[in-house]
Amino acid sequence: MRALQDAAKTGGGEFDTSGVAISIEEKVTPFSTVIVGGIERTTVNEFPNEIIDRFFEHWKARKEHYKSLYGNSVDAVMIGHVHADRDDGMGGVVSQSVIEWATTQDAPVFTNFGSSQYRLGSKHWQGLLNSLCSFQLDIGEMREFCNRLGAEKSKLDGILDWFRERCTVVITMERLGAIAQRKGSSNVVLGWPYDLRTAEIRDPTGAGDAFAAGFVASALRNPMSTDERLEGAVGRARLWGAYACTTESGAGQCPSAEQLREFESKHKDLLRPRIQPIDEARPMLRLLDRVFQ
Repeated sequence: MRALQDAAKTGGGEFDTSGVAISIEEKVTPFSTVIVGGIERTTVNEFPNEIIDRFFEHWKARKEHYKSLYGNSVDAVMIGHVHADRDDGMGGVVSQSVIEWATTQDAPVFTNFGSSQYRLGSKHWQGLLNSLCSFQLDIGEMREFCNRLGAEKSKLDGILDWFRERCTVVITMERLGAIAQRKGSSNVVLGWPYDLRTAEIRDPTGAGDAFAAGFVASALRNPMSTDERLEGAVGRARLWGAYACTTESGAGQCPSAEQLREFESKHKDLLRPRIQPIDEARPMLRLLDRVFQ
């Protein structure tokens, strides 16, 4: 707390701690602090340079350890935030190495990149997108990922048009659910959110990761060969993401299948998820663009 107050003073501001409650029991990591206020959150990360510089060697050692246990048997690979991939660090080398290795094992690769990776931009990653099973970011992150492609490609329908022949894309929309498009499809999946009451939302930390986990779990059970299966994966993902918003911290309770079924039975859809041709969905996508301006 003192470090945050000192940092605020250094920047010429103040950090009001009157409404802050801190619990360190199983809710912190050595290098990250999450500040939560209502449904909003801010994450502060600090990684020493020696960790960044040694991370690629760490990845290679972990890969060899995995191979010693399981050989080349890989069911799937999920890539989250790799801080070492930032532009002043490895410049995406770690994630690229993981993707290329997984591809040689014929393992599906799912991504939910963090800022260190998506800020490298679409042009940096476009050569690898065809190797991915799905690419997930939230709407703000996706706009930043695509901002060097021009203004039209920073709008939702432009983003979907750009991804269509590259890979399946999933864009989470915070409190408004998610949209998704299967590679090669001219349809879009509109996955509207559950009707959560404000009082139920305890902490949105980890909701994107929970969404990604639900999506991958569904996609592995029912590979996304049709738009209907993509819709099913988005439906499962939004259930997991919504549940995460009702618990504290990003590494807290992991619900059982029974708890998820009970949660689902008690919550209604604002609107039913649906599959819609992209040309028919463009007005709705433009409306969502304005919501998140």
